[in-house]
Amino acid sequence: MLLGEVDTGFIICQRARTDLALEFNRRMGAHCAAQGIPFLDLDAGCQGEDG
Repeated sequence: MLLGEVDTGFIICQRARTDLALEFNRRMGAHCAAQGIPFLDLDAGCQGEDG
């Protein structure tokens, strides 16, 4: 384990982490829109061809 890493005991694949991050960003964007807060969505520009 590297300095700053936390061992949670969970093993999760890259796809699951990506899906979780995308869902978080989608919800954050919706929340910001409802509150009139600007939100810069960079997800589409950051993903590779395989998502």
